[in-house]
Formats: sequence, structure tokens, C-alpha cells
Amino acid sequence: MGNNFNKNTFGQKVVWKDVKVLKVSKEHPDRLFYKTSYEEKDFGEIIVMNKTRNAKRKSCDLELSKLYTEPPGISKEKRKDLIHLCESKLIPENYHYFFENLKVSSSCVAEVNDENSD
Repeated sequence: MGNNFNKNTFGQKVVWKDVKVLKVSKEHPDRLFYKTSYEEKDFGEIIVMNKTRNAKRKSCDLELSKLYTEPPGISKEKRKDLIHLCESKLIPENYHYFFENLKVSSSCVAEVNDENSD
């Protein structure tokens, strides 16, 4: 994760509420490019990942693993409530298939019971 989001390459402070255009480039994964008005021709540049002596990896060398091997499930109670909303026509019909096919996870039941025990 980057540690510089406040100064551009000229050492000037970046006022984020004034940024109108933000650009990220695959060729420069350690940088953000920005404009504070639509009339500007050139982008300002922020080097987000400063190089340090301890930096052994580049951000583009990071290997990411999937958080889930399959879609996470929801609790039985939550699925029942969603199906009830579908049957009550509160959820548009074109979304019913999605909600009817959500997986129920047994681990969600334990989380709900833990919350109720407080």
C-alpha cells in the first residue's frame, strides 16, 4: 500500500477535494495522475509508492490469491427474508432468480447466534 497521497512530484500539497480527473496507468502502477480542472492539458503526478532501501518487491510483482474459492453463503434467515421480499413484489422480478439461488452457509448461522448472545 502506498504511503504518499498528499504531495505531488513537485512537492506541492494535493488538495483532494479539488481533484476533478483521476487517472491510473498500467505502465506506472506506483503513480496516480490527476487534474484539478477540466481545462488543464497536463496531469499532475503523485508517486504513491516511494522507493526505500527495504523495498524488495515492486507493486506489480505482488502475487494475489483469491479470498474465496466459491461464493460465500448467507444465513438461512437472511435468505428466507429475501425470498419473502421477492414474493411480496418488493424486489423486482428480474432479480428473483439471483436471490432464489443464493447459497446458505452454515457458518453464517453461528455468526448470527453469536451476535444474539450479547
